[in-house]
Amino acid sequence: MKVAIRDDDTSYFTTPEALDRVYGDVWDRIPVCLAVVPFAIGYEQRGIPPEHWHSGESFALDRNPALVSFLRELIGSKRVTIALHGCTHQDYPNGYEFHAAPDLPDRVLRGGAVVPPGNATALANALERYLAQPDRARAAGTHNRLKASAEFSWRGSALQLLDVYRRVIDSRRGEQRASA
Repeated sequence: MKVAIRDDDTSYFTTPEALDRVYGDVWDRIPVCLAVVPFAIGYEQRGIPPEHWHSGESFALDRNPALVSFLRELIGSKRVTIALHGCTHQDYPNGYEFHAAPDLPDRVLRGGAVVPPGNATALANALERYLAQPDRARAAGTHNRLKASAEFSWRGSALQLLDVYRRVIDSRRGEQRASA
């Protein structure tokens, strides 16, 4: 029997000690894939302080240098592979981030790395490049936080809905003119 382990939600809030406590006895024997959230927006999960839940603040992975160093060591020693598990881990009323985000291509390009499906080596290399560019990481985090607060606030949602109503009304007016 073959076994592999995938652990979701490694983020700014994850400590190297927590990963070592869980996997220290196994990652030399069983493949471990850490699915990383590079710009975690505080969400309700054990391990994230409640004061950060729903704060809207983006916590870039590189703001936790101990974790970044630990992940690089694990990748270099081939103890783990890294997968992209969302950019912010934001939920939507109609689904999860990578299912329901209206700007998924933009999110992936700005908030993570684009690699061929199933290519763990390319993903590890992309994550290394990404972690080596803290300015880009901070800029992407700022971009994602501002975008989320503008587009997913009540005001942003109302403005988007108004735009839909305007397009429907304009379309109907055009139909009425054409039939007259």
